[in-house]
Amino acid sequence: MPGLLNPAPHAPGSPQRWRRWALYILVIAIVLLPIQFHLLKFVILGAFTLIAADVTLNALWQGRFPYSPVYISVGALTLIFLFWASLSISYGNDTGYVVKDSIGFLIYLTFPFLYCFVVNNKLEDHLVDAILVASGLVVVIHVLSFAGYYLVVGQLTYPKLLATTAAISATGFTWELGASNGVLRANTKAGHFLLMAVALLFYRFAVTKKQYYLLLVGICLVGAIMDGHKALLVALFIFLCLVGPLAIMDMDRRPLKFLVPLVLSCVLVSLTFSFFVDPVLLVDRFSELGSGSFQVRKDQIASLLVEIEKRPVLGNGFGASAEVIRSDLRPFMYEVDFLAVAMKLGFIGALAYFSVYLGTVCLPLVRQPSNYSFVIFALGVAYFFYMGTNGGFAMSPISSFFHLMLFLLASRAMSRKTQVPQSSGAIA
Repeated sequence: MPGLLNPAPHAPGSPQRWRRWALYILVIAIVLLPIQFHLLKFVILGAFTLIAADVTLNALWQGRFPYSPVYISVGALTLIFLFWASLSISYGNDTGYVVKDSIGFLIYLTFPFLYCFVVNNKLEDHLVDAILVASGLVVVIHVLSFAGYYLVVGQLTYPKLLATTAAISATGFTWELGASNGVLRANTKAGHFLLMAVALLFYRFAVTKKQYYLLLVGICLVGAIMDGHKALLVALFIFLCLVGPLAIMDMDRRPLKFLVPLVLSCVLVSLTFSFFVDPVLLVDRFSELGSGSFQVRKDQIASLLVEIEKRPVLGNGFGASAEVIRSDLRPFMYEVDFLAVAMKLGFIGALAYFSVYLGTVCLPLVRQPSNYSFVIFALGVAYFFYMGTNGGFAMSPISSFFHLMLFLLASRAMSRKTQVPQSSGAIA
């Protein structure tokens, strides 16, 4: 059976060029959406419309509409959305907040079209390459943000950060530069896709034993550190702890061959931050639990528990908020996201929502056990941690897009004709 350590050849046939380009444009636009929302939302809409039309025509003329077990997950998420959206309106919750808080569920409805498009046109390897290319662009943006700030602006001060962020916003981009404990942060809200990129690159390394994949993993780690979210680094650590032994156990009798790129990756990370950041400040940034952010989370927990006690079974609905709020513009958004989900959907809704997600990432291991299925499972578990600890991600459109890509990868793992994700040629 094809798996992590047993590569298989590419599927026969070559998709038409416009279909490959449509997939690449869609995936790159999805990953970079938080960075340039106003333009890329139209790019996503246009690319998806083209893809949906192609799938519909294939279904009508050729009867090609492949089945995936993930359709059941999409149906369950749709039912959750419909029930609790109706409940939210019956409670009298602000309609605008209800829409903003639940719109991520509508993204799941695109899954059948994307899955059929990928399978019908044998674009599985191109999907992986598109994710890696888009993640590489995120790293480039992070590096340029750091280099541009320190080389052009220089001193790290709050007024200069505000001025730089304002200058970025004036160009139409929507990411922010920030600082914590004297460490610059390139907060693009797209760094979580680096977790998916690390998973796919690590998988390719374990299959092919090509050393440069480890170097690419190191580059992704540089981008993740520049992102500045502790939860992202912990999620990466969780993933590597889960899948690391798979590659180690399969190493040949020349382990030094694999240690060389690993050491080079570590050197790359170290040199990058010795140039840009004081190492002492970096350690303080990621180790201080007594920070204001930690205290805010404590206050949110107490406030959310009060609201949960009022409606513990079905919750307070989409758009609901507790006494303590994090944002005046989005009062329903909380950093303690799993507790916030329980406050909005109740224990029944929260259990249903999280069960659908975890069930989907576990399903490949049940239906088609392989090392690739385990990698998808490990990625899903790592992101589950990140989703619950990074404010405003659970049930958000940003997470829904990540789930969409993850579900596509999981569907491939469940296929009886699974082939290991290799390079389509764009990334050799």
